[in-house]
Amino acid sequence: MSKPLLLIDVDGVLNPVGDHSERKGWQKHTLAGWPVRLHPKHGKWLSALADVFDLTWATTWEDEANQYIAPIVGLPQMPVVPFTEEAFIEDHRGTTWKLSGVAHYVGDRPCAWLDDDIWQDALDWAEGRTLFGIPTLVVWVKPEMGLLEHHIEKLKAFAQSLETA
Repeated sequence: MSKPLLLIDVDGVLNPVGDHSERKGWQKHTLAGWPVRLHPKHGKWLSALADVFDLTWATTWEDEANQYIAPIVGLPQMPVVPFTEEAFIEDHRGTTWKLSGVAHYVGDRPCAWLDDDIWQDALDWAEGRTLFGIPTLVVWVKPEMGLLEHHIEKLKAFAQSLETA
C-alpha cells in the first residue's frame, strides 16, 4: 500500500505573509524576483515526515518550488500538483481555488494538506472523503505565522491513525 500524500503550500505556510524581520531564525531571500522568508527548521520537520507521507508540492510556485524553495529548506525534489491556468485567474472568493486541482491529483489516495487558503468547501471535501473511507486531513495554517510545530504534530497523529487502522 502506498503512503498517504502530504500536500505542501509555500506562501503562507513555508513563507509567512507580513513583516517577520524580528522573528528568530527566518532567512530573507529574493527568489524568482519575489521576497521570501524561509526557516530551515521547516525542511527538517517535513523531511522527518517522509517516512510516513509522500511529500508533494501544492503551491502556485509549482515546479519552481523544487528549484528555489526545496534547496534552501533542505527538502528533496518532490512531485507537484498541477493547476490549470483558469484556476489562477478565476474569481474564487469564499472558495478554495486549489481544490479542483488537488482533488484531481489525489484521486482516491489518503492525504493531508497544509495550506493557508482553505475554505469550507475544502473542509467538506475532506470530511466527505473520510466518511467514504479515504482518510483526509486539511490543516489550515495561519498565513502570518506560517508552519508551526503543532501543525506537524497533527500530521504525525494523522499518520499514526492510518497505521493503526
